[in-house]
Amino acid sequence: MQTRVHNESQTTGRRHPDPQSGFLRCWNVPGLLPHPGSIPLVEGAPQSITERSKSPGLSADRKPFSLAQRERIGVREKLQLPRAGHSCSRTSGCLRRDKAFTLIEMMVAVSIMVVIVFALYQVFNQTQRALRANITQVDVLESGRAALEMITRELEQLNASDLLGATNFYAGLFPAVPLIQTDLDGSKVLRTNVLQEFFFLSSVTNRWVGTGYRVLGADGGVGTLYRFSTSTNSHLLTFRNLSGEFATLNTTNPVTRTISTNFHRVADGVIHLRLLAYDPTGRRLGFETTNFYPAYSILRQNSRLQQLPLSNNRAAGQSPNVILRQEVAGETKLLFLDAALPAYIEIELGVVEPATLAQYESMRGGSGQTAKDFLKKRATKVHLFRQRIPIRTASQ
Repeated sequence: MQTRVHNESQTTGRRHPDPQSGFLRCWNVPGLLPHPGSIPLVEGAPQSITERSKSPGLSADRKPFSLAQRERIGVREKLQLPRAGHSCSRTSGCLRRDKAFTLIEMMVAVSIMVVIVFALYQVFNQTQRALRANITQVDVLESGRAALEMITRELEQLNASDLLGATNFYAGLFPAVPLIQTDLDGSKVLRTNVLQEFFFLSSVTNRWVGTGYRVLGADGGVGTLYRFSTSTNSHLLTFRNLSGEFATLNTTNPVTRTISTNFHRVADGVIHLRLLAYDPTGRRLGFETTNFYPAYSILRQNSRLQQLPLSNNRAAGQSPNVILRQEVAGETKLLFLDAALPAYIEIELGVVEPATLAQYESMRGGSGQTAKDFLKKRATKVHLFRQRIPIRTASQ
């Protein structure tokens, strides 16, 4: 056996001696591989193909490589293909086949992905619900506050006409049937909603202005708040011309079947509108109360318009300037005449959320009773606003 010496200066690749042919094979440098026939051999190795067959340790009857065989060997060396019977390892230069995922690994990965997607969906859903709730609350608060601020500014300018029999302030039920809201089971009463209309006088320079508010389209318990306004010169004011116009005006145009132009839209989804009056001492004025404020000549009437005994301070022959009339559900109709005014007015405004209002409106087209029953069980969808307004022109 001849000794073979590795010559590292002839090529940059790794060299492995071939024990059968005596050739030095170079791996991992395909671009630098020469033709197999021109690869130099180690010292003492045969220098040609014919001599290789005669070299010691080789078979004498082995034939030299043909040209086609040489070409195939060159292609195999350039592509780094393993020879027959040669095994590839991680350190060898031949191509290796990557391992794939097993079925169990794929199932575990898919399961983890499903859990992650489901968790992200829950977080996204909760975020969307919170965002929609905030948007709804902002819309309702904006609508309710705008309407309440408008009413507050105008009621602060309430003024007495000092005209015998003229209505300075009026508040009464319209329509007369309150809406009672319960829980979802219908077993517990949560709140009673009433819709009142009200009218009041105010003066601007030499004119008297009559302003009224009324909820229209509230057959099922919820409707739209409208504002009415009319005016006249001071010398033309009578005890009934402004308040009578508000009471007798047809809210619907008989020709176009639309809301009269004297009524202007303020807010939608109004389910509760109630006004309470207080005397200068802070006591509420109602049919069942026993207020005897000296400036008031109070007349109390029941629902049948029967006159009840007046307050003790009424002088003989003096006309009443405050009328308290009993209405349904324990409500009181308020009338302040002549020079009488309430010292404080407390207003309550209830507004239904837009989504609930849209569902209610869609049910009204089919059955009115179904829509009303739906609204009765949505007490939690009502936002209530309350404010007490001081009447600056009232006697304190």
